[in-house]
Amino acid sequence: MSSNTFNILPAPEILKKDVECFRVFEYVGEEGLAIKVSPNALPGIVFQHINGQPAIENIITPAKCTSTPTSFLYGPGTQPSIMNYKRGSYTTMQVILKPYALQTLLGINASELANGHVDFLM
Repeated sequence: MSSNTFNILPAPEILKKDVECFRVFEYVGEEGLAIKVSPNALPGIVFQHINGQPAIENIITPAKCTSTPTSFLYGPGTQPSIMNYKRGSYTTMQVILKPYALQTLLGINASELANGHVDFLM
């Protein structure tokens, strides 16, 4: 038997200029999980793990299949994707940024990360 909980938390007032919201996904179970993701223009940061290893096995888009580190920064998505999660229980946390926040916070042009990601612990 498995269960999952998905919560969207508003950004605190001090972060609202650059942060859209926080998303927390908790999964309890032993099966792998595949989640379909619709494209959106919002970049973000992901923190996720199962015993120190990435919870996400891979992310598949029409153009490629990539693995992910435990923490990563991603750009705006313009293609649908499928996130395949490993077997076991985990929690993932996302910081959903405003479209311009990669530039204002990190000096990164968001188009450079479109449909991609980089290790956040660069």
